[in-house]
Amino acid sequence: MQAERAGGYRLDGEAADLDGQLEVLTGDERRVLNTGELAFVSAGTVHTFANRGPGNSRILVVMTPEIDRLITALHDAGTAAEKDAMWARFNASVVQAGA
Repeated sequence: MQAERAGGYRLDGEAADLDGQLEVLTGDERRVLNTGELAFVSAGTVHTFANRGPGNSRILVVMTPEIDRLITALHDAGTAAEKDAMWARFNASVVQAGA
């Protein structure tokens, strides 16, 4: 499953592959992480993750409290307009596929 491409975060983040194969897109670089490998996402970099293995993939994401609040707010938002308002509130954005 491919997550939405996110970009415009003002803060750095990290993701560790705990199990399986995880494809990571950071900017224009696409690579597959295997169990135990780590990806670093610089502030403002477009990024997304996808499971590329035959089974489940588990990921540990390290983020700042601000990004955690954004993710929580997005999950709590009920409508597209509410999600748009959350992206704007946190000065972040979703990047459309092909952009």
